[in-house]
Amino acid sequence: MEFRILRRRLGIRAGGGESVAVPHPEARGLLVALLLEEGRSVPAGVLARRLGCLSGGPDPAAALALAVGTARRSLPPGRLVPENGGYRLVLDDDDRLDLRRFRTLAARARHLRATDAAAAIAVYERALGLWGEEPLGDLPATPAMEATRRALVGERGQVREELAEVRLAQGRHLELIGPARGWVAQEPGNEHLRSLLMLALHRAGRKGEALRLYEEAEALPAPAGPGPALRRTAAQIRRDDPGLDYRPRPVLVPLPAERAADLSIDTLRASPARIYDYYLGGKDNYAVDREAAEEIMKTVPEAPAAARANRDFLTRAVRHLAAQAGIRQFIDVGTGLPTQGNVHEIARDAAPDARVVYVDNDPVVLAHGRALLEGSPSVAVVEGDLRRPEELLADPRLNELIDLGEPVGLLLVAVLHFVHDEDDPAGLVGRLADRLPPGSHVVVSHGYDGGMDPGDTEHSQAVYRRSKLPIYSRGPEEVARCFTGLEILEPGIVWVPQWGRPPLAGPARDPQMSHFIGAVARKP
Repeated sequence: MEFRILRRRLGIRAGGGESVAVPHPEARGLLVALLLEEGRSVPAGVLARRLGCLSGGPDPAAALALAVGTARRSLPPGRLVPENGGYRLVLDDDDRLDLRRFRTLAARARHLRATDAAAAIAVYERALGLWGEEPLGDLPATPAMEATRRALVGERGQVREELAEVRLAQGRHLELIGPARGWVAQEPGNEHLRSLLMLALHRAGRKGEALRLYEEAEALPAPAGPGPALRRTAAQIRRDDPGLDYRPRPVLVPLPAERAADLSIDTLRASPARIYDYYLGGKDNYAVDREAAEEIMKTVPEAPAAARANRDFLTRAVRHLAAQAGIRQFIDVGTGLPTQGNVHEIARDAAPDARVVYVDNDPVVLAHGRALLEGSPSVAVVEGDLRRPEELLADPRLNELIDLGEPVGLLLVAVLHFVHDEDDPAGLVGRLADRLPPGSHVVVSHGYDGGMDPGDTEHSQAVYRRSKLPIYSRGPEEVARCFTGLEILEPGIVWVPQWGRPPLAGPARDPQMSHFIGAVARKP
């Protein structure tokens, strides 16, 4: 069998090389949705959403069954099998999947670029050649697949950027100009590609053309205009700055966690990020995480509700910063796994020009974040550790999107309780806040066991101690030290359900059952 996802046609071959036609659009969409998982099973409900069955008729199960039946009749026996309440497309060693080939070539090129630039360029070009003229044509055109489409286009964009970087670093700017013009036309909001093309034009003695590219960026429908990195490049080109030079960005690996073996993901020990994902109803967790979450729920049954309360607090705080405080750039430290209502989505509801950098040091978070979130030119996912704040803020990718001379929304939501007292969490927040300009805001939520039975507290903390990160409870007075030198906004440090929400009429759930306290502060 030969599968194609990136090119326009999905080719499927049976034994002996004979082509198999799959004309039924839902069946083709089903196969693509399963191919994207590369042999993993997908729950029936997830498939129904991805294929649009839930909105396409009165009986989603019947619509999915029709697609499954049609696809199964078109495939060799035993290739499409039911499994764990869903379906799996069985792949063997002879199957060729162009998406897998694309990622393999991209990884090989990244490995070669430091030692053999010419070979890296050739491999990058082979990877991009897999996309053909009309890519992703068989991807179901449904809202549930839009994030996947953006992620795949984002992977292509990153490979284009890396190829442009290698060509520029090797002095091959003339051969970059032609292809890069087409790439920028396809991705007008990709400021890094635009910057690389501007540098290539400038090196070729075509300063006017380079500056016209910047003027085109200024004319794009983005209220905030070009980002700080692109502005700096344009300013240096205008004055023919002798210090104008190209510095490559760190190479990212935009792969889902299961494919990111090089990130040494530990699936045998529970991860706090994945436990939190489980509580929020996510799917990016392993059996060990689910077992740990269920163990915590034996004595803290409201743990999922507490996670949702904390997420709701983040939503209200970001909305306030974007809509009321005029914040247009956010740094989310300890972001956790992508979920519905990510920071950039919340911020853009109020401010379409908002820019967001997600920072984490968990390999699963980085792998998923880069795959799902970096399809946007105004979003980046970078590796960073809260315990090294100066290094975090010096990250080149962060500084491409975030202008540290303008107010920033610094988000430290459900992260400080993983920092040991010896690491001085309040001091770490202070060192971050010191680098931010006046008008910036700091958002903090923190786990607090106030009101909990001591035995229940010890039980849940013991589970976290067995994970990668133990958890430390801190009360309002200790959290207040994180806001030293800042103006804490009303209503102060409170249980997170109480922040930014008018009192509810009638009986309400005890807010301390959220087990999180939080506040928002402004830097004067």
